[in-house]
Amino acid sequence: MAAKQPAKAVAAVLVSTAVIAAAATLSPLFGAAAGWLMFASVAEFMLPVTYSITAEGVEARHLWTFARLNWSSVRRVCVCHDGVKLSPLSSPTRLEAFRGVFIRFGEGNRDAVLGAVEDLHGG
Repeated sequence: MAAKQPAKAVAAVLVSTAVIAAAATLSPLFGAAAGWLMFASVAEFMLPVTYSITAEGVEARHLWTFARLNWSSVRRVCVCHDGVKLSPLSSPTRLEAFRGVFIRFGEGNRDAVLGAVEDLHGG
């Protein structure tokens, strides 16, 4: 059932985490904090992310995060099965996860996204 209704499954996990944390510590404040931290960790999965690919660069907007990268700053393009990572780093490093913009592919738009990146970045 969780596979058919992932939002309800995640909500159930969030509430369960908050209740268990509150009961274990006897602190509703700690329970609320645990629920909030759990929500923050799955927010990208639960809430929409808006991507923009323009002539100036690419950006990804989420509830409280914003990532933008100008095409002149893109040093490396890595295509994965579920998206494309545009990185300002010329080679992989430990900082890779914290730099650049990852654009997830939507239903059937893989070719359109890769075409736009190739056209605007120049390869």
